[in-house]
Amino acid sequence: MEFRKLIKFGNSSYIISVPGSWLKRNQLSKGDVVCLEEEGNSKLIVYSKLEKEKKEKKILIDTSGKNLDVIIEEIYRAYTDGVDILSLTGNNIIGLSEGIRRTINNFVAVEIIEQTSDKIVAKNFLNVDDVKVKDVIRRIDIILRSMLRDSIGCVGTNSCSAVVQRDVDVNRLCFMLERILKNAMNNPEISRKVELSGIRLLHTWYIVMNLESIGDEVKRIARFLDAIDFNKKQKEELCNLYIDIEKSYLDVMKAYYKSDKKLAFDVNFRKDELHERCNKFVENSELALVGGMMEKMKAMVSWIKTISLVAYE
Repeated sequence: MEFRKLIKFGNSSYIISVPGSWLKRNQLSKGDVVCLEEEGNSKLIVYSKLEKEKKEKKILIDTSGKNLDVIIEEIYRAYTDGVDILSLTGNNIIGLSEGIRRTINNFVAVEIIEQTSDKIVAKNFLNVDDVKVKDVIRRIDIILRSMLRDSIGCVGTNSCSAVVQRDVDVNRLCFMLERILKNAMNNPEISRKVELSGIRLLHTWYIVMNLESIGDEVKRIARFLDAIDFNKKQKEELCNLYIDIEKSYLDVMKAYYKSDKKLAFDVNFRKDELHERCNKFVENSELALVGGMMEKMKAMVSWIKTISLVAYE
């Protein structure tokens, strides 16, 4: 924190000096206009009023000698770091092109604009002004609710493939928000546009990351459900357990939307009981793969609990 003294200017105005590092970061100089905005009774926020021409952030990824998994991780990091122009070059592009295209298709508003035998270039067309973070979180929530409900409905049917496919939509939206929120932490202009700053920005990022993790666990559980044949008693017990986990999820999101600290606190304390029920299900079953599925359910319960911690902050 820096401190500045007020200097009287004329009969009714006061001035303060502005840190040079802030001016440089926001590309401001003598004669530029800034905007002042009051927030509450004690805060006065300074914004750049004139938006400078946005410089496109570019990155070049050399794919030579790398396997697809490494390249996918580099693409993901570039996207969430706010890269606008992503170029990939290497003598192995042809063999990797299908996997690279599939990865890029997981990102909202990113299109491949050039492809040759040794190069792929993708451009981000996402406009932050068109994104309402709260609305996107609700869209993610709606998809997760449908995934949970359909997973419960397909217990014992070995037909959960549709649930797995929907996780792609969850990932696309979560990656988009991760990109926006991550860049808002370093760019006051983006922070202002998404109307999030400080602890609220951090909490929102935390919520998004946990929703993405819940989607992954539901997807993995669905795959287990496709592979395991339960008897009637096991199906009934599993359905009851999954319904209670679903209720915890619905309650924690209700607590988040309504800032209901009491409900969030209640969800927080359901974790141990749900974990114990998962452990007992494993103990009472001799079916292969059940242990792995229950670990995914326990992980999902843990992600739900972490959302509750944010909801009652």
